Formats: sequence, structure tokens, C-alpha cells
Amino acid sequence: MLGGGSALAQTAQTVSNPPELTVVRPQDAGNVQTGAAAQAPAVQRRDALLVRPSPTAREAFLSLTVKYTDAVLYNPATGANDKLRLRTYNDSLVGPTARVLPGETVRIDVNNTLPLDECVNPQGNHNIPNCFNTTNLHGHGLWVSPSGNSDNVLLEIQPGVSFQHEYNIPPDHPAGTFWYHPHRHGSTAIQVGSGMAGALIVMGNRAPTAKANGEIDKTGDIDTILQTANGTAFTERLFVMQQVPYACYDGSGAIKKDKDGHWTCDAGDVGVVNNYALFAPGVWDQSGRATSINGVVQPIVSGVEAGRVERWRFLHAGVRETIGLEVRKLKPSPAPVTAFTRAEMESWVKDNCNGPRVGLFSIARDGLTQAAAVREETIVHEPGYRTDVLAAFPEEGDYCVVDAELDTTSTINAQKEKTSLLAFVQVRGGKPFSGDGTELVRAALLDGAKTLPQDVRGTVENELKDLSLAAFVPHPTITAAEVTGRQDLIFGIDVTSSPARFGVNHQPFEPGRVDRALTLGGVDEWTLTSTTVNGGPIGHPFHIHVNPFQVVRILNPNGVDVTDPKELAKLKPEEREKEIDYALLKGVWKDTLFVKSNYRVEVRTRYRRYIGDFVLHCHILDHEDQGMMQYVRVSLPGSSLSSHAH
Repeated sequence: MLGGGSALAQTAQTVSNPPELTVVRPQDAGNVQTGAAAQAPAVQRRDALLVRPSPTAREAFLSLTVKYTDAVLYNPATGANDKLRLRTYNDSLVGPTARVLPGETVRIDVNNTLPLDECVNPQGNHNIPNCFNTTNLHGHGLWVSPSGNSDNVLLEIQPGVSFQHEYNIPPDHPAGTFWYHPHRHGSTAIQVGSGMAGALIVMGNRAPTAKANGEIDKTGDIDTILQTANGTAFTERLFVMQQVPYACYDGSGAIKKDKDGHWTCDAGDVGVVNNYALFAPGVWDQSGRATSINGVVQPIVSGVEAGRVERWRFLHAGVRETIGLEVRKLKPSPAPVTAFTRAEMESWVKDNCNGPRVGLFSIARDGLTQAAAVREETIVHEPGYRTDVLAAFPEEGDYCVVDAELDTTSTINAQKEKTSLLAFVQVRGGKPFSGDGTELVRAALLDGAKTLPQDVRGTVENELKDLSLAAFVPHPTITAAEVTGRQDLIFGIDVTSSPARFGVNHQPFEPGRVDRALTLGGVDEWTLTSTTVNGGPIGHPFHIHVNPFQVVRILNPNGVDVTDPKELAKLKPEEREKEIDYALLKGVWKDTLFVKSNYRVEVRTRYRRYIGDFVLHCHILDHEDQGMMQYVRVSLPGSSLSSHAH
């Protein structure tokens, strides 16, 4: 029993992967009138706006219903469950996981059943949060068209309206961990903060291929080697991390608080997420609320065996908090787990989760396979980040998953954030191992490589001996010689304005104004910075739709490239600690990247395959809703549309 009979063993909930979203593939159903596909809402509906299935096309039908849901969430400050009423997908505190395949047309019905609200678009200012029951859908990180019925975040789905998004996933789309969430300007943070987010996993089965001379010609999917030699896939665990800033209110409309200033709900109260004051800097820490994993607070992860390599997918689906993820051994006879204030929780973690840290071997960031598997003891997650890791525990026992304190330069709010408890892991049985896990992970990957075709197996096996994943990196490196243009971007908040003015390159978002006119086939080097006028040193996560980018270098305020191991080695230990979130990013492909205040971030990207209008923005979603976003257009070379940027 975890904790030697502590309160945790009586109250903690075992967590499993989020529910799976039903995916209907008519081509696999035989007869779409009588097969499994006939049971899916997308097939049965006769709405003229929705496409009917074809038994021959490679199609996948999914359905999301947006509605209010009555639920409960454990409150560690009181040791009891709070009642909530939140906007959700499919009645779940965490959106169901969608699994799709490269080369298929994915049709997702979004059925907005929320009630009509008093929705009045602000006149003359598009950057005041509004219309919280109007929604849309964004496939975060997907390499698909941004136009029409596809990943078009300029659409608005009003209450009572159903709409079918159509994502044509290209055959060469990388396999990996992506996600979906609303992206309607003015209501994004409210809806994501309610839990409207879920994993969107692209599954891959393409092995690397070889040229006549034996060199790798086309990269494969990392999925093909995350299995044993007999084809048994590694156990997969998905961790969707969310911060739901629900509040209960007194008769005067003020948030109820306890004697410590933490938010509280009395018997009979129902917590809601209903205004943007709930997202203000530092409010989450003050609230006493706790990060949930798959809709559960402080759960137990069970069924883990010592010495068994598993694939863990982490997804930060919150609005604005930084997570410094660590796994630590829980001491043998820990103090009982009781109701915690934030300060008490920090003290409990320090006193009880003080064993050795477990190294997690990262293999992909933002769904894109890295050049090598890298052992990490602290993995920083900003909103929108995803990390795939290989996890293996050295011995039986109980472990803590914690959100560790980071240097203030690495946090969204540039403030000290208390260490908090995210989950427990029960490890039972299996085969203990010594060392840091490198040999175990290498052996597991080499075993998986035995399933590859003979003409590439030897090359891949030689690379895996050094934990190289070169055969599975989805995009070739962008060299300086390939660059055809440059882009400069400044995230900024002018706090001298009332209200504070959020913008990119000193301009708030304006719908229809094309801020960047880019050319299909072009290759740009971007310089990203963050600044605040008369405010604190606040950083911002940069996210751009459609095409991912590759990290070139990141210069700290002293001009040191903190992605360069040689430069990092010259720094004092306490200075290196400040760069823990950047140290391993050189050459890594991402779609979301934290830009610290007064740092210079340089990335490169190609504009491939897709034309159309889309956005880039800060992924602190309340910042995006208030204007920290730009309108981007990719056009054909020589098109008159490409010259209309402001």
C-alpha cells in the first residue's frame, strides 16, 4: 500500500490514459450501412453540411460535442472533491484521445451544444475577451492546410451549430504527439482553461528506406522500433497536464478564499471558469489549485514494472503555467498525505520525495523525433509543449512525479513557483537494473530494430548504439545556405496603456490585416525576442501554425549561446541551471518555444506544400486572446497577394 497506509492509499485515484475518441473508418467496415461505421454520429447524421462516408476512400470520422458538464475535481487543500460546471468535449474533464493515420482524410464533427450567451463583439477592439460559448478547432502541430474546412482557426462555430473540419493528413506526415483545442480569438483561454483539450496522435508504421548504396534515403516513424523483436509494442502512457482555474463566488461576486488566501468552495458551491482575471500572472500559485493529469489531481500511476521500458507521452495542455517535470524516489516510510496548503505541499515533497531522480530518455519534442535519445532528470514544459520519453524504473518502490521549482527566468510568470506534487508511480515486480538506464534503453531500441527491413537494419542498429535516432528525424536540417529571407518578431506588453496592450512587433492583432506575407518554397531565419514596457521580465511561448521550425541558437542576455555544450561548460553551475530549458535544443524541431525576456532566439523554417492564411501567437492563451497574435499569409511565388502585408 502506497505510503504505508497513509491517507493517500484511501483517497488517491488510480489514473489511466484519457478516453479514446471513437474513430470510424468506413473502408474497414465492409458495408457502411450495417458495419460499425453505421453506429457513428458522423455517419448517421443527415446534415447537408457534413460529408457522407465512402467505403473506398481512406477516411476517418470523429465527433466532438462541446457542452457544459457537471464534474468533480479533487482539492488537495481541503482533501475533498469540489463540484464543477465546465465547458468540455464529450462530457470529459480531459478531451478524448484521437488517433489518426498519415495519408487519410480526417473528418471531425464539432457539435457546439453550449447555450446562447450574451455575445457582443467589442466594437473597435477585437482583443477584449468575448463570446465564451463560441468555438472552433485547432490541430496544434499538424502539418495540414490552414484554409477552408481544414485547420482554419479564423472560423467561428456558434452555439447550436455543427461543423465538420476536414484534415487531409499527408502520407509523409510525421508520426507523433500532437493535440487539439479551441482557437477562437477572444474565448480560447476560457475554453482551454475549462479542460477543452485532448491529444491527437498520428500513428506511424513506415520504416526507413535505403538508397542503392545503403544510405538512409527517407526517414521512418519512431513507432516502428518502439516494440520488442516479436512485435509487441512498448506500453504507452499518456499524461495530459492541465490547470483548471475554477473559482466559487460569494453573494457579492468575490472569489471565496480561506484564511491563507487560497480559493475555496463551500458545500453546495459549484466552481466555474468564467473570466480572465483567473489567468492573471501569479494567480494560479495563489489560488492553491493543483495541476491535473488526465482529469485527476494527484493520482497514482500503477502497473509499472522495474526494468521495463515504456513510452510516456507528456502534453502540457494548460494556459499559462510552467511545469518542471521530475520523477523522484519516495522515501520508504513517508509522512501521511493529508490536506495541503501550497506551502505545506512544498514542504511535504521536500521531506518525502527526496530519493534519487529517475532519468527519462526524451525521444521527441512537440511530436517531432529528435536526433538522439537524451537522458534528462528535469524536463521543462511550457504551455503547448509535448515530450515523448522512454521511461524505466531501476527498482520496485513508490515514486513521486513533481513539478519542481525552477529558476525564475525559466517560468512563464518570471516568479518563484512552489514545488508541487503531480502524481505517484507504483513500481511492482520486474527486473531491477543498475546504472543510469542508458544500457537498458539502448538494448530495448536495438531489440525493436530487429523488426526493420534487412536493407536498413544494419545502418539503424549502428546508429542506435550511440542512441542516435537520425533515421527517424522527420525533416532535414536547414543550413544557412538554404535561407532565402529573414523575419524579426518581438512579443511585448505595454503596461503603461490602460488596459495593458498586448502585441507582436508593437501592434495588437487586427483580423484581416496581413502582418507577414510569406512565399511558398521560401526558407526564413526568424529572430524572436520578448520585452515589456515598464513591466517585469516576462517571456512568451512562440507558436506558429502549419510549418514547424528548427532551433539554430539561443543567446542569453550576455550573448552566450546556451544551446551550445561548449559554451554552457564555461558557465558556473548556478548559471547553467538557468538554461536547463534550452540546453538540449540545438538543431531540435519544434512548433512551440518559450522566448525568455531579453534572450535572442534564432530558428529556421521552410514554407512547404500549403498556402493560405493562418496565425502565429503567444501560447499564453490569455495573451493571445488579448492581441498577442499576428495574421500570416503564405502565397505562391509572384502572387499579388504576397505583397499585401502591413
